[in-house]
Amino acid sequence: MIFKLDNLKLKDLYSWLVIITLSSFSLYLFTHKYISNNYYILIISGISGFFLIILYLLLMRQQLHYKEDIFNFVFLIFFVIYGIYFKDIDISILGVLGISLLFFSGKEIVKIYGISQLILVTFLLIFGLIQLIPLITSI
Repeated sequence: MIFKLDNLKLKDLYSWLVIITLSSFSLYLFTHKYISNNYYILIISGISGFFLIILYLLLMRQQLHYKEDIFNFVFLIFFVIYGIYFKDIDISILGVLGISLLFFSGKEIVKIYGISQLILVTFLLIFGLIQLIPLITSI
């Protein structure tokens, strides 16, 4: 390999990709009722999920725990194939996100989830202010 990524930089990039994937997928789930053509959000989530898988494989190669990582990789492949076969991208992305959090401690998971929810609320407020989605809904 011509260049080797430092494990800390790789994990930092990996955590930001998890944040982007989680927040864009959550944004898609919140806005798909109100915005008819919001597939661009789903495309962003899918692309970041693809790069997430690549970085997962790179991290797995550096911290290989054979039996557990092979099971996780098979589980990841199962979720992706299930999502493609049944055309249920929600399950596929949630499976990828669930497996992707294996490299983080509990404190890092809470931090990642908090940042992604902050990004989600910011975008929902912006969409509400420019009237793409309603600010108040009734049940």
